Amino acid sequence: MYKGVLHMGYKVPTPIQRKCIPLILDGKDAVAMARTGSGKTAAFLIPMLEKLKTHSAKVGVRGLVLSPTRELALQTLKFCRQLGKHTDLRFAVVLGGDSMEQQFSDMHANPDIVVATPGRLLHVVVEMDLVLSTVKCVCSLREPQPLPRTSSARYLLVPSAVEAAVNGAGVNVDEWRTMKIQASGCGLCLQLFRVCA
Repeated sequence: MYKGVLHMGYKVPTPIQRKCIPLILDGKDAVAMARTGSGKTAAFLIPMLEKLKTHSAKVGVRGLVLSPTRELALQTLKFCRQLGKHTDLRFAVVLGGDSMEQQFSDMHANPDIVVATPGRLLHVVVEMDLVLSTVKCVCSLREPQPLPRTSSARYLLVPSAVEAAVNGAGVNVDEWRTMKIQASGCGLCLQLFRVCA
């Protein structure tokens, strides 16, 4: 992971990374806000890749990043690959507008981290009868919304499409922890729901 961080040009963590990465690695919830270009993507991907460390041929998908748009999903996948360049972790993308056959093939190749749009992920889960119970990290990139309280006095920040996708895939929403990172200006919200344990 260290080589990947250096490869990306990081020498000193940005404020958002300095505050969020240790909390996420410790399995704690975090809420933060930062400007565009402040290193928010690295703030959730570095701990995710650090927790997963190496490819697992037996376990299956262990990291899931959900994106509201195709463009953001492709950008996140590119960043994942650059950051994980010096690991043997495998990445796949599942999104609308691309060949379903190729995405089925990618999922059968046993990726460690999948970057997906919720609608296409749900479609792939149904078509492949896919169970993602091995997922340890779920990060949802989405537009901000008011924070409803759950009965357990914890925030549950799951839009219905995301909830349907992950529930359909066998991921237990009740066990997720919450990290919200909001980009001021562009209004993008990054939420890490369940931190790797």
